[in-house]
Amino acid sequence: MTESEAGIGSEPFYLELEVFEDELADWLRTIPPENLRREVENTLRAGHLVLTMVEASSGEETMRRFFRPVMEPMGELQETITGLLTATKKSQKLGEFGEEIVTKQLGMSFPEDSFSLQSSEGHQADIHCEFSTGGGEYRKAILEVKLYSN
Repeated sequence: MTESEAGIGSEPFYLELEVFEDELADWLRTIPPENLRREVENTLRAGHLVLTMVEASSGEETMRRFFRPVMEPMGELQETITGLLTATKKSQKLGEFGEEIVTKQLGMSFPEDSFSLQSSEGHQADIHCEFSTGGGEYRKAILEVKLYSN
């Protein structure tokens, strides 16, 4: 994997520093030299995430601004689903709609697994699944979907 494939920028930032904190220095000494850069970057990434979350939690407006990229599309999706549910009055159509949504969402969320909508066949569970357990082995499961209006 190249550095650009790994998400590493094309312009590195060089950092040279002395570590005086005993606990940190001891930890750094335990890391094999060939892994040191990766471990320090991962630790910096985790620390940066924590600091970002602390900043975000400092106020309600900051939280809204921080999560806006996620919340706005979710609000639009909720409006779309509500509109579709209102337009679809029959319970059978509602059920089919819910089963299709669940099947598509599972497929997008777990691309290595298999999800097959079976609700059109009588006496079958709504969705048949095959989950990869690693090593080329799969486990089968069945899902029954219920979409209630309340």
